[in-house]
This record gives sequence, structure tokens and C-alpha cells, in this order.
Amino acid sequence: MLAFHGAVPRLHVRSQTADASVQRRSDIGLLPACQALNLGLTGGTSERRRGRNSAGLAVLAMAIPVARRRFQKRAGAPWVIRAGTPSSSGSAQQQLEFEFEELEQADPGRSALKAQWAGPGSSIAFEEQSPSSGLIRVYSSPSSCGGSWRRMRFNDKTDQSTVLLDKAGEQVGATLAFGYLKTLAAVGAATARALGRFPPDSTGLRVLVLGFGGGALPHWFASQLGAQVDAVDLDDAVMRAATSAMGFPQSLVSEATGAAACAEEAAVRAAAPGDGATAGGKLRAYCCDGAEFVLAAAALGSRLSYDVVIMDIFDGEGQTPGVFLEEAFAQALGKIAHCAVANLTCPVPMYLDATNFNSPGTGALAASWRKGFGTSAQVWSVRVAEGQNIVPAVSREGAPPPEYLAQAARELASEGLFAFDPVRRVAFERRDWVAELS
Repeated sequence: MLAFHGAVPRLHVRSQTADASVQRRSDIGLLPACQALNLGLTGGTSERRRGRNSAGLAVLAMAIPVARRRFQKRAGAPWVIRAGTPSSSGSAQQQLEFEFEELEQADPGRSALKAQWAGPGSSIAFEEQSPSSGLIRVYSSPSSCGGSWRRMRFNDKTDQSTVLLDKAGEQVGATLAFGYLKTLAAVGAATARALGRFPPDSTGLRVLVLGFGGGALPHWFASQLGAQVDAVDLDDAVMRAATSAMGFPQSLVSEATGAAACAEEAAVRAAAPGDGATAGGKLRAYCCDGAEFVLAAAALGSRLSYDVVIMDIFDGEGQTPGVFLEEAFAQALGKIAHCAVANLTCPVPMYLDATNFNSPGTGALAASWRKGFGTSAQVWSVRVAEGQNIVPAVSREGAPPPEYLAQAARELASEGLFAFDPVRRVAFERRDWVAELS
């Protein structure tokens, strides 16, 4: 909920919405006004920002009706922003001013702790040569929390996964040590919320993660969001590394072999989901080809579908296999997913805008997604501040305006679902892949 207090508008997040709300449908035409209001920013309120906010509020009031008419001419996209003014007694509204800086200081996967796991490690906990991924090693390093960090690397040059284990040797579910994982989580969860696929107090979110690694991201969706998660990885050596050295329970790994059998088991689980009280009842890992799994899932029709599909797939050289960028895969993915989010390495320096010319992998994926997800689908992308990664996303219902994703991210943060700031991540160097791909 957005609340403006006093003469100077200030951005707050509320845990409840006791006052009447105004609901509007909007389009990207709201972006200038919402940028003036700093809807996608966090931090303090400088004098300059106060001035922009006061002017932006007036612009927003004029922009909403125009943008609403523009947006309703399109495919009936469901993005809804809610704004209201609380009463003068803040206690009755149970308001919560979210301090993201304090939140990130308590993040168990914060960058300040990178020195604990990014070094050579105190010991090698797992080592195996894999035909698919090359040399797989898991390094163990002590953690200041009393547990240990486990870092999986391919060929000693590509960081594949890092997890934090507690004193009992179990994964700490809130920990995402890589910046790109946090961005994947933020964009995926916020898009699902903005789409209405993940309303407050819901436990019905269904997520497919392609690319398992040590299980950090699948475990995060299951433990933090209470989602029903299927995770798929081609390499059985990666699964062995995860279960023997990275705290992922062997009991959560399916014994099914082959993509068709794995998809069939996932469909059975979807019809009778496990116990929602634990991550174990929510999460299942499958060892099979991810592209073939999606094709097999699409062949099952309505029996198997997902609210969000996350693609985090790299080979031993740190590249996304070409099959996941092709239209045939996108066609199958569009049949089973309402929205999808991917992690790609980006050859473009952070100070340049990625295009389908200088970031061909992203351009190819965006073009395939536009065709695979239907005529109303649109693709957008954000960058990962910590490195040369780009995170493209697609939705059947069109690209959500930035302020809508920011609002959804704030709602999720106010519900205690993130140990980091998701608002900055869903808007960082965003671009909409429209004109070049039409």
C-alpha cells in the first residue's frame, strides 16, 4: 500500500489496508509521473526529492485517467496499483515503514559476507568429473554464524552455487549469496504478485526452476514463499554434490528417470500437493534434461502448469545452452508458464544498454518468448548490479509497468518474505523489448 503522509509525500509500506483504496488500471504512460514520485527508489527524503515528490503527485493525478484509457485498449492486462491515504492515527492502520538498508544489513547472504566463501575454501567437500559440467568441486568454508558455506564451482572458473548451512548442516532458506539469484527471486515473485498469481497469505504459487545447482533458489521459493517447487537439472553429478556436500536432503530428489517420467510425477504432485508446513513437502528435484522436461510437461496439457518458471542454466563454460533460446522451446514453455524469468550473462558493459545486436543471446530469447507466449506477451529485462548478468522476463499478459512491479515488491517485503531489498532489483536498468522485436 502506498501512503502519503503530511504535506510532503513519503513512501511507506503497510502491512494492512484498513482505509479505502483507489484501484486504477494503468500503462507505461504512468512512468514519468511515478518516476517523479520515486516509486522505484528507496532511501531518505532529501530536499530535492521532496520537491520532485510534490510535483510528481500532481502529475500522477493527471496521468492516471489518460494512461488508463490507453491501457484498456490493449489486452486487458491485470496490473493494478493501489493508493490510499491513511488516517492521522498511524497505529490503527498498523503501518510499517520499511527500512531496506537495515533489512540488507541483516541479510544472511549479504555481499559483506562474500569474503567468507569466495576464497579458496578451507577444504574440498566434493569433487567429481562430469561429462556435462566438467570438474565439479564443492568448497567448504566456516561461517560467522557457526555453520559453514558451501560453494560449487565448474572447472574451477565458474561459480555455480553457494549455500549457507547452519550448525545442524541444513540449508538456511533465506540465504541467496549471488546477486543474480536475488534479482531472479525478486522479479519472479513480484511479477507473480502483480499478476494476481500470488495474493497475500497464499500458499498456492507453483514454480519451476530449470537449473538446480546446490538448490539455493528452489529452496528459497519453497521455504520463504511457501511455493510448490519443481527443480530440474540434467547432471546427476550436480545432484550428488548438492545432497552429499551442500545440505540438500536426498529424500527430496525424485527416483524417476527420463523427462517424461519426471513430468508425469510432477503432474501427480501438482494434483495432490505435499504438506505445506515444511519446505520438504513443497519441493521436489528431478534429474533429467530441462528442455525435454518442458516439452513433456507441455504434452500433458492442463495437468501440469506453473505460475513462474525460472531459467538459470549454464554449462561448464558458463554459457546458456542454445536450445533454451530457441522458438521450439519457447512454444512449449509458453504452454505451461504464465510468466518466465531467466538469468543470462551479458557481454555488454554495465554503462551500455543491452540490445538484440550487442547482446544476441538476450535478443534471441526475447524474440522466441514473444512468439512462444502469445500475441499479448511482452518481454522486459533488468540488470544485476553486482555483475555482468541480465535478467529477461516475459508474461502472457504483457509487461507490467515499473511502478506496479515496485508496488508488488514492497508488498512482499512488508510481509517479511525477503531478507534483501527487492524494489531496487525489479527496476534496475530496466528496458522493455518491444520496438526491436515487433
